[in-house]
Amino acid sequence: MQRTLISHALLVVVLCLVAGAAVAGECKPVHVRIGPSTYLDPCEYAGIDFLYCIDAPLRGTFRGTWHYYGEWDNGVFWPELDAAGDPIFDPAPYSGFVAGWALGVIETRRGEVYLQDNYLWNFNAISADHVPFVSAINIKGGSGKYEGASGWLGVIADDSGDWRGFIKGVICTP
Repeated sequence: MQRTLISHALLVVVLCLVAGAAVAGECKPVHVRIGPSTYLDPCEYAGIDFLYCIDAPLRGTFRGTWHYYGEWDNGVFWPELDAAGDPIFDPAPYSGFVAGWALGVIETRRGEVYLQDNYLWNFNAISADHVPFVSAINIKGGSGKYEGASGWLGVIADDSGDWRGFIKGVICTP
């Protein structure tokens, strides 16, 4: 009797684990290299006009194109800009930065991944040749293989006229 009870309990545990894995879906790490970008100002996506549009090829976990859509007024400057549009670097020794958002779509042969991008640029690090930035991205679903996808991505890139950089994170599909 005790053996039967233990075997039934073990069976219940195994079935719960299998059911939990089926509900949770599959999560896997993302490692991507961003290739040289193309600016497409302005553009349209899903019937919405955007002023700040970039396409960049991706190689790695995602092989395809990263479409980046934003508005010129989609950021918050700190400290605020003066009347001439220059950042006011006060109080010293802090440098200015801009934090903002954009929409993104990663297009692959297996479907699209929909993204909400939250970025940060540090004005102190910007030069004529380099505009480095970091970005934290929420995966908000997708189409095809990525329908119902979730997860996060982190981006480190340099927008020096042709974005290049890296994306790392996790994507979960149902």
